[in-house]
Amino acid sequence: MTRPGTCEIGVGILILALGQLSAARAIGEFPFSRWLFFEAIVCLLSFALVAWGWSRLRRAKAAQPELTWRQFLHHDLVALGIFLVLMGSLLAMPRQLRERLFDGLYEIVHQIHQAHVGKGGP
Repeated sequence: MTRPGTCEIGVGILILALGQLSAARAIGEFPFSRWLFFEAIVCLLSFALVAWGWSRLRRAKAAQPELTWRQFLHHDLVALGIFLVLMGSLLAMPRQLRERLFDGLYEIVHQIHQAHVGKGGP
């Protein structure tokens, strides 16, 4: 189970990273003023989420002063490490391989859905 605030911090960082990637792609497509406005909105949103998550995490840690931060966040740090390895592997894949992987996963989900509907499910 994740600690209060860790999801907000993670989502804030993810929004910031995705915003940077999409803004980098949009540099040639949009005027500089629109790109700068978009970038400012994304940064403000992600920093607000990170700050909110950090305040929730600090309050949760204050309720358990006998634990160090490392002990307090042990399971979250393990989950973060696994997530980073999986995302790094996914991003390091060639685009064609990544698309085939997603197509295969989509096909599996579609077959599971069809089997569920075939049994009289919703």
